[in-house]
Formats: sequence, C-alpha cells, structure tokens
Amino acid sequence: MDKKTLHIVTLEIPYPPNKGSTIDMYYRIKALAEAGVEIILHCFYKSFVVETALAPYCKVVYLYTRKPLWKIHSLSIPLFVQSRRNDQLIDMLSQDDHPILYEGLHTTFTLTDQRLRHKKKYIRQHNMEAAYYHHLRSQETNPLKKIYYAIETYLVKKYEPAVLFDADHLFAISELENQTYKTLGYNVTWLPPFLDHTFTSKTGRGSYALYHGDLSIKENEAAALFLIEKVFKQLDYPLVVAGKKPSSKIKSLIFKNKKFTLHDTPSTGMMQELIRDAHIILAPFSQTTGYKIKLLESLTKGRHIITTSNVRVYQELSPCLHFACDEDTDWIDQIQTLVGREFTEEEKDSRLKVMDHWFNPKVNIEEFIAKIFG
Repeated sequence: MDKKTLHIVTLEIPYPPNKGSTIDMYYRIKALAEAGVEIILHCFYKSFVVETALAPYCKVVYLYTRKPLWKIHSLSIPLFVQSRRNDQLIDMLSQDDHPILYEGLHTTFTLTDQRLRHKKKYIRQHNMEAAYYHHLRSQETNPLKKIYYAIETYLVKKYEPAVLFDADHLFAISELENQTYKTLGYNVTWLPPFLDHTFTSKTGRGSYALYHGDLSIKENEAAALFLIEKVFKQLDYPLVVAGKKPSSKIKSLIFKNKKFTLHDTPSTGMMQELIRDAHIILAPFSQTTGYKIKLLESLTKGRHIITTSNVRVYQELSPCLHFACDEDTDWIDQIQTLVGREFTEEEKDSRLKVMDHWFNPKVNIEEFIAKIFG
C-alpha cells in the first residue's frame, strides 16, 4: 500500500498549542501522524523560533517568513493573504503530486497558481473571515486599525468566493459555518476542532472563578473588563484572570482589589492547572465566528462553565454549559447558583460522552483522511 503523504501549509508555526488556531492545527498534525500519514509541513512566521516539538510528527518542516504589509502587490487580495506569498513555497509544492491542505484562508495565495493545477487542494476554514474582520472593526478604537479591518473585510468578500470554489473541498470548523457554506454552494464538510482529548476535569469544588484568554485581543480584554467592573464588583468571590499581554487598565483594576488575581502570560501547564482548580470557568463571547476552542479546553479540564447565550449555536456543547445573557445581573445570578454546587461524577461522565462523540480525534481524523485520500 502506497504511503499517504500530505503537504500542510499553516498560517503560523502551530506550536505551542496555547490558542485556538494553534491548538486545532497542532493536534490535527499529531492525529494525522499517528494515523500513518506522512506530513510535509510548511509554516509561515513573523518571529523566528527554533521549534523541535513538531519534528516527531513531520517528514520535514519548512519555514517561510511573512512579508511586511508595505510589500503588497495587489489591491484585490486581503493583506493577511498577501503577507503569506512565497515563490519558494510554490516551488516546493509543485515538485510532487501529493495533496495540499491550506490552514485558513490566510495561506491560500498559491492555491490558484497554474503550477499547482495538477494537485488536489483542500482548505481548513478557521473562520468566516469577512464576518470576523467586520467584528474586529466594531471592537477597535484605534482609527488606523479600524480602517485596516474595514479594508480587509472588503477584500475578503471579493477574494474568498473564487478561491473557495477553486478548492477541491472545504473543511468547516463549526456545523453552523458548514451549513452556511453549503447554502452558498461550496463542497464542504464539518470537521470538528482537534484538541488535547485527555479528560482531566475534577469533581467537587474549586475555590475561585476563572477567565482565561489572549488579553491582547480587544474582544477578550472587553470580556475581562466586563467581569471585573460589572460582575465581580458586586460579588464577594475570588476572580482569577489569566492570559497573554494584559493591558495596563486590567492590571491596575486587578492590583487594586485583593479578591482579584492576575496570571500574566502563564505557561501551558500553568493555564491547564488554573482551569482544573477553578470552580467556575467564565466565557463571555460577543461573537461566534469560527469555534470557541477555549470552551473545549475548559470542558476537558474544568468544572462548571458559564458562557453567553449566543454560544447556543454550538448545539453539540449546550448540554455541558450554563448560559447567561449580556446583563451583569444574569451573570451574578448564575455564579451565585453555582458557587454552592459541586461538580458531580454524573456531570463529568455526561460531558465525557459529549466530547467523545463529537471531538474524538481518532474518529474525526479517519473521516478526514478518507475525504482526502479515499
């Protein structure tokens, strides 16, 4: 039997797996390798790091530096796509007949190149990018960044249809986006996110509530400030905030109040420990593009989880979550209800069944392999 070999082009180095995109990419690469697929990995990067953790799963890893935005050469292609154009990448991809998986719209600059017309090409969609960039614009206060996000939204709407229709198949990250792409006429399958499937949730009670996320992202900063200024201002219960690059405003508010604790850019191990020891994970979201992978991380490692009612669109997760509307009073009521409630063995078993049904990496990777090589 011939060896199955796959080129994978990633928008960034998929390690460490400490945020949504790198978690999904890293654990998919791991699952593919464990299923016997030979991987030729091509990674774009902004800042070079020597990374050996991917070597056990890949035949070879190639690294390509991203181009600065001032080197754009087209007014019809999103800037985040143009920054990942590379002639050497095209040369490497064109040397054989192995299929290509493009991780995200970001990496698709080469997809329509005539030198690759003999190749089967697939796209893992990480987001509906036009909706995502429109949301970023609505959250941004910096005028120049608002202009940038507006331009990207416009360019994505022009660029995306031609590229997606040229791909042999799309893999949507959520069932909601899967149905949207089908309605638009694309050849698409829902491929649930990949993550560390090890289930380490503890029963019983923890001693604090936790908000975790990349705090350099405006949406996450706003969520943290909502919890600090609106919700926990009225609660006598400890709140831990953990994530990358917290703003000076978050730091100032937390340091002024003894019931708040900040973990600035914790390691992956520390973050997992914080999730396991928390009594309640707090996960407010202002939009639901892509997939909220940190919810999945919390479901495999945490106890009670409260999130916003818009997350009901992920119907497969609804049985495992507690929902609150946008009002601070609703969040306060939910937290007060759960503070005195243990996380039981029955709840843990029910959650495990949900996770194993929808997010089993061995099952999902076999379906993925069958679609590409079948």
